[in-house]
Amino acid sequence: SEADSRTDSLATYTNQLKEREKELKALRTRIGNLRKQDTDLQQEEVGTLTQLQILDKEVALTEELLRGLQEKKTHVEAQLEGIRAEHAGAKDLLDVRREQLARTLRALYTRGAANAAQVLLRTPSLRDALTRVKYLNLVARHNERLLRDTRGQDIDAACGQLRIRSAKRNPGTLSP
Repeated sequence: SEADSRTDSLATYTNQLKEREKELKALRTRIGNLRKQDTDLQQEEVGTLTQLQILDKEVALTEELLRGLQEKKTHVEAQLEGIRAEHAGAKDLLDVRREQLARTLRALYTRGAANAAQVLLRTPSLRDALTRVKYLNLVARHNERLLRDTRGQDIDAACGQLRIRSAKRNPGTLSP
């Protein structure tokens, strides 16, 4: 019976060792799983860190782009103000020239257009006649130049208005 008791004891001890071995194997498996999870988490952490770095670069580039766009907006607004001022000056000059033409036309209408024969007949001397013809030619050339300038300024004013409208609709196409 002592042999039986030793066999039982040995069987119990062997069973305990097998149970302990199973527990240790389960622990090794759990440790292996935890290590795999740790490795996966580290890779995920590196991936997340890389994503954060990429996002930081993207934010910096976006801020730089915004600064550049703000500078461009400021430049375009300054150009637009310059165009408006130039347009206002041209419009004022055009108004002055139109007034000059209106006065000339009123004078021609009230006094009537004189032909060369009338001018010569109304003068007491040939010298006065030549002076008057010369003066009329100067006035006619001046009026012609004034009319040309006024028409040109009408065109310039229209172009200025188009540039202002175009700049409002599409600021990127504004040229100096």
